[in-house]
Amino acid sequence: MMARSQGYVPYVQGHIHPSLPSIQQIQLPHVNTKGSGKESEELRKLQEGQKRLEARQDNTEARLVTAERAICTLDERTRKLEKKRKENDELELRVAHAKRQCAVACRAIKRCPKQLLDEAHAIKTYQQQQHKSLTQVANYLVQLNRERVIKISQKEPKNEADPTDQPQRQFMAQDALNVLNNYDCGPGIQMDFDDVDLSKLKGNLQGYNLGLYIIAWAKTLRWPMENTQGLSQNNSMVAGWGVSWFELYINFVVLTQKHCPIRLSGSLVDTKFIEFNSIEASLLPTADRSGMVQCTSFQSAVRCVESILQTKIVPPHIKKGGSSLHRFGFQGQIAGLSCRPMFQQQNLTVQKVYEYVTAQSNKRKLRAVVPDIPVQPSIVIEWQEEPEAKERFLEYKRIYGRRRYA
Repeated sequence: MMARSQGYVPYVQGHIHPSLPSIQQIQLPHVNTKGSGKESEELRKLQEGQKRLEARQDNTEARLVTAERAICTLDERTRKLEKKRKENDELELRVAHAKRQCAVACRAIKRCPKQLLDEAHAIKTYQQQQHKSLTQVANYLVQLNRERVIKISQKEPKNEADPTDQPQRQFMAQDALNVLNNYDCGPGIQMDFDDVDLSKLKGNLQGYNLGLYIIAWAKTLRWPMENTQGLSQNNSMVAGWGVSWFELYINFVVLTQKHCPIRLSGSLVDTKFIEFNSIEASLLPTADRSGMVQCTSFQSAVRCVESILQTKIVPPHIKKGGSSLHRFGFQGQIAGLSCRPMFQQQNLTVQKVYEYVTAQSNKRKLRAVVPDIPVQPSIVIEWQEEPEAKERFLEYKRIYGRRRYA
């Protein structure tokens, strides 16, 4: 074997000789990664210089934006100035054209005949005179209106209330009900239909028998005379209240126990009616059987009877109007007559009207169904065979056809 030389270090796999230091124990020299102080100062200066360059760049960009805006503003002003220049040029051209026209007109006037010049001067003078006259009239109207305003603004002395008007304002609701129950128009006027051909009522669109009932009912009404001075103060006052068609309808129901039929469908020759108290009618909406609808139908039936018979159901001095229903709190509009008749079954009629109106939630409408009034009818007629709706319409047309070609 070769002898080991001096200084040889034996190696064992995985281990270093214990006499040598480990890798962890080896101290490496410290290296300054930040560099020396001089280099750091230069680096700081470079960074500051870069920041100044960036700031200058931002400032330059802002100035460019401002410059662009200024350029846009300048362009807009330039366009406006150019537009005004064109308008001025156009105006100058129009002025020049007008001057040329005036020159031509002046030369034409110099050559115009004296008669035409005199006529032009006369027209001018007439226009000036008319303008002066109209100005005077306008000033007069202005002054007159001022005086009128002054007179209206002056307070007039209050007149004492008419004592005859006080009771009328007091009679409302229950008080009005009591006064209407005691109403009496004296002997009055009762209509007579003895000379009328009732067979024509077969042309009544709502029914032949309904027309007969209307005539029989109209005979029971007693109307005041045209001059009501002979009546007492209360009776004269109530007569002036008038009567609504709803009250007339309720009195008709009380005396006859009949209602107006309800039009179900169709019109003219194809009209289909059903009875008010029929099963079909009870299935209809409430509005189709309301007091307002029945009132309107009753008024139409009366007018149809008057038209067919060519006679009036009421005296000729009775006009449209009436406000009696408003005494019970009704606030809507409803047709009526200007003078109030005296009814048969007057107390019952007025009481039922009062109960119906006061039960309405909406005082401007009569929307509720008219209730039954169980009472023995005062008017009973012999029931006639009722023509069909088509036959009634044809008879109605025949009656008017005979009148047209008579």
